[in-house]
Amino acid sequence: KRGLKMVHFLQLVMKVVRIKVIVTLGLMRNYYISQLLIFSPMNRFIFVLPSLMSKSFHKK
Repeated sequence: KRGLKMVHFLQLVMKVVRIKVIVTLGLMRNYYISQLLIFSPMNRFIFVLPSLMSKSFHKK
């Protein structure tokens, strides 16, 4: 019985670790993308264009 409990505990730990890793990678990727957008005006322009278009579209 104790061995089974240990296995369940380890599975839980692995699940938590995997979630943390996925979240960390996601945050790092978002940070990297935002840095890219900040450093290249062209990318920022492409990024901002749709929102500008939708704003002008709503004004009509």
